[in-house]
Amino acid sequence: MNSNRTYLFQLVFFLFVSLPAYSQFVPEKIKGGLFIENKGQWEENVLYRSEIPSGQLYIEKNRFLFNFYDRESLASHHSHGHSNPSANTSSQRSGGGDILKPGPVKAHAYEVAFLGCNPISSTDGIDPTTYNYNYFKGNDKSKWGGNAHAYGKTILNDIYPKTSLVCFGQETGFKYEFHLKPGANPALIQLKYNGVDSVYLKNGELIIETSVTDFYEQKPFAYQEIDGSNVAVPCEFRLNDNVLSFVFPKGYNKRYPLVIDPQLIFSTYSGSYVDNWGNSATYDDDGNTYMVGIAFGFGYPVTTGAYQVNFVGNDLYDVDIAIMKFGPLGELRYATYLGGIETEMPSSCIVNSKKELVLFGFTSSGGSYGKAFPTTTGAYDETFHYGDYSMPFGPYEPIFFDEGSDLFISILSEDGSNLKHSTLIGGSSNDGFSSEYEPITRNYGDQLRGEIFCDELDNVYIVTKTYSPDIINTSVPGYDKTFNGIMDAYVCKLTGDLSTMLWNTFIGGAGYDVGYSIRVTTDKTVYITGGTTSTDLPGTASGIKTTLAAGDIDGFVAHISADGTSLLHATYVGTESYDQCFFIQLDALENIYILGQSLGDYPMSQGVYGKAKTGQFIQKLNPTLSQSLLSTTFGYTEHQVSIVPTAFLVNSCDNILISGWGGNTNINPWYPRPQRPNTNPNQYLGGTTNNLQTSPDALYKTTDGSDFYLLVLEKECKSLLYATFYGGVDEDDHVDGGTSRFDKNGIVYQSVCGSCGGTSRFPTSDNAVSKINRSDNCNNACFKYDLSSLRADFIMDPLIGCGPTTVTLTNTSTGGVAFEWDLGDGTKINGPGPVTHTYPTPGTYHIKLIATDLTTCIGKDTATKTLNVFAIPGIGITLSDTTICPGDTISILKNCNPYYTYNWAPSIEMINPAVCDAQFFPSITRDYYLTVIDTSTCVYTDTLTIHVPTLIPGINWENMTHCYGKPTIGFSNPSKGRLKYLWDLGDGTTTTVQSPVHEYAKGGKYIIKVKVYANDTCFIESTIPLVLDDIQIPNLFTPNDDGKNDCFEIKGLYPNWKVEVYNPWSKAIFKTDSYNNEFCGEGLSSSVYYYLVCPPYGKCCKSWVQIIIDK
Repeated sequence: MNSNRTYLFQLVFFLFVSLPAYSQFVPEKIKGGLFIENKGQWEENVLYRSEIPSGQLYIEKNRFLFNFYDRESLASHHSHGHSNPSANTSSQRSGGGDILKPGPVKAHAYEVAFLGCNPISSTDGIDPTTYNYNYFKGNDKSKWGGNAHAYGKTILNDIYPKTSLVCFGQETGFKYEFHLKPGANPALIQLKYNGVDSVYLKNGELIIETSVTDFYEQKPFAYQEIDGSNVAVPCEFRLNDNVLSFVFPKGYNKRYPLVIDPQLIFSTYSGSYVDNWGNSATYDDDGNTYMVGIAFGFGYPVTTGAYQVNFVGNDLYDVDIAIMKFGPLGELRYATYLGGIETEMPSSCIVNSKKELVLFGFTSSGGSYGKAFPTTTGAYDETFHYGDYSMPFGPYEPIFFDEGSDLFISILSEDGSNLKHSTLIGGSSNDGFSSEYEPITRNYGDQLRGEIFCDELDNVYIVTKTYSPDIINTSVPGYDKTFNGIMDAYVCKLTGDLSTMLWNTFIGGAGYDVGYSIRVTTDKTVYITGGTTSTDLPGTASGIKTTLAAGDIDGFVAHISADGTSLLHATYVGTESYDQCFFIQLDALENIYILGQSLGDYPMSQGVYGKAKTGQFIQKLNPTLSQSLLSTTFGYTEHQVSIVPTAFLVNSCDNILISGWGGNTNINPWYPRPQRPNTNPNQYLGGTTNNLQTSPDALYKTTDGSDFYLLVLEKECKSLLYATFYGGVDEDDHVDGGTSRFDKNGIVYQSVCGSCGGTSRFPTSDNAVSKINRSDNCNNACFKYDLSSLRADFIMDPLIGCGPTTVTLTNTSTGGVAFEWDLGDGTKINGPGPVTHTYPTPGTYHIKLIATDLTTCIGKDTATKTLNVFAIPGIGITLSDTTICPGDTISILKNCNPYYTYNWAPSIEMINPAVCDAQFFPSITRDYYLTVIDTSTCVYTDTLTIHVPTLIPGINWENMTHCYGKPTIGFSNPSKGRLKYLWDLGDGTTTTVQSPVHEYAKGGKYIIKVKVYANDTCFIESTIPLVLDDIQIPNLFTPNDDGKNDCFEIKGLYPNWKVEVYNPWSKAIFKTDSYNNEFCGEGLSSSVYYYLVCPPYGKCCKSWVQIIIDK
């Protein structure tokens, strides 16, 4: 039973150190990646110590303590030591002859505290070494530690309730995991970063900056084991005040795994309805992908306007080449056939400086039975030379060359519509391929290996193999124009238009010699590599291996002069068993790197990544091929290959990138092979991708044994930087012979023969042209996968500014673990962004984004964009509301800029709306909107409101006196609009209020005046007399009909007074809402009565009134 089944889930983290490539200083000479237990040699709180790149990690009871040194200063100390006594001492002196003394070593320590943790009391050491360490330093025996064990992994039990911390040693970094049992609470895990310069999150990763270097922890990966499978759980970092914790945005979903796929750019099937195999792939500088294979008839999805839209093969077994071009993100650009009546097979392709696809392969279409393979007028050779009937993959694979074979080189236009140049190269025997039964063919697809290369002038180079003694053009230069054995390697150089052979040569001896890969140096000398059975291969006397035993197979490297006339250097490459070289690369110093296979004890250099005696080797040679600079092997099983190489790159920082496939397709066929001289009935080497090592951040960590394997090794093969599987489940993914390529940024463009048998399980991306295999057998598939890129870029919005400008900067970089923004005004911000920043003043600002990832070749990349902030155009004044008299015309702006554009809207009741000093004559109040645009396209807008009043003479007044108050009057004038008022209220009071309310001291006669005006020339005046009475309410009246004081008469009464009268027993005897002095006591007796009087304005009055009836 797998013990992991008891865990609820696991949190997995990786700490990476970004450092330059200096010699590593390890003070105690402890092997990196081991945890040494504390036997008293360190402080009591320390549980384990581990050496990590340029520093140490102390695992303590409540924290991690990291201690790092600056590698460059350490390297200067180390270089003056005694480790290299033969070093030239002159390099240690300054120009004046003084010995240069190393400066102080810069260091930085920081801690990761486990907040709220249980003090660790129980630990387990896993994977112990076979040796121990002793620490006997100084005279204090209490600080001695003897027989200290070292482990590859440690477990700190119950650091939090039901939670353990597992630490893994790695020579290139440090990995730790939290293992949580059922019922554990992940929210308790709190990691506090103390002593760092800064710590922040970027794209889900934790970036830690210190004074000596930067680090990053990859985004957390959480999973649960369910029914024997690891099911991913979405998990993210959360950072608050330097305290790191973990959140699960979707909870613990046990049904759906999470796959984080930051590196796969696209993966697709061709979508062909007919059987479609995969051979070769390449790229161009725009990031386009070219996929090349073969199709067995009609049904390949060609595009309109392509060069060849019809299949022209003779029957089911006469295949045409099938080509697709995809855009940078996988969009289909074109698809076309290429071929004649018989069989064509591609071997290699490349794109020249004109963005034209240059294709190399073999054809049997001589034209005897139909259309010949297409050549172009003026090509080097337009004539097919025939050869022998051949089945390079054996009688049960449907690839038949009925008329033998010639080489072809064809160049397609950028859009795939035109065959720009095309030529044949051949002799009277077969050219370009070997057969499966020949000793040199040890992997499925080796039959078709060869390579094409273009230099910066678009000259074309090929390396391949031939049976034809007369393929050589004897009229042009060549080192060896004489066929040497059974099969020779063939190398040639042609002009970019394929019209002229510049030189050609055989390379070989008396046996089988095949050329697989080619590279051209800066001075146009040529290196090739391949395999040989020839014991007399020329030029090997000064090589790293000078001889080959009879019956053995070795790889070889040959160095040819720029004019093709001389073999400068050569060497065998291999062991006393089977070896072959499949790819060659050059570094910046033009040292040689070889990728190959070996069944022998291929040597491994000290301190390199790899596994001894396994089936794939990397060999580094000096340019003269006389010295081995480095070598290693990788794989799983001793003396057994795992993969068939398909692509190889040594990038600009000398990291090594490899792609290859392994599995069932490389197992020997079931049918008997012909027994011929010098043949092996069990040719194919087999091998699977099972048990190959993947990196923690692998896209696919499991394999069915028949997948692609991608890996990246650190410079000098020091460590594994990345490795992943890629392929369909229970499908035999492979390549049918041919090269694929990495671009200079570390992106692999890999052609695949996928899903044979009519299945559709090869992993495709969302942007695939086709996500399924539409044929009843195979489909050419292709994936573009970024293994190592750093490109800074960002989006700036807006692109220009006018006046105070707020800009949003969005990071769109590829790669990068740390980011610095220089905003061009002295402001610098660390972090991935987005960034929002305001530029208050006009000026030109150069904004930079510096992306850093020291694990990539360039380490840092900078993107710069320029922001121009312009002043907002002015008009010299501030527009304000203006009032004019009816019928007047007005012009507002006087100081006009002839370079500005003006526009007033709406163009109603105005003259010349498109000029600065437009004239306005509105009949009513209107708003006019001004837009001014300057030469920088900056815009000024403003609004002008022109008021046109209506002047109406007259004075309206309203009595507003209270029942006990003084006479109070409200005044108004019926004019409308934006006006000014001056009132004279007749008692010496004046006011400018539009509608005043005035209280007079007493009743009387008053003359009221008002002046209403829009401006000094536009006004009206009105006058009225006004007689006012004081309000008087009686307390006695005598209704005796004598005409005197007969009623309850209120003096100064005006409309809408409310009056109520009550008898002594509070019974209402009179009510009205509009009193007019009509209550005269009819029918009442003499008594005291009570009243409530309410005027329209103010409070009500309550009192009594006596009625005396005397008749």
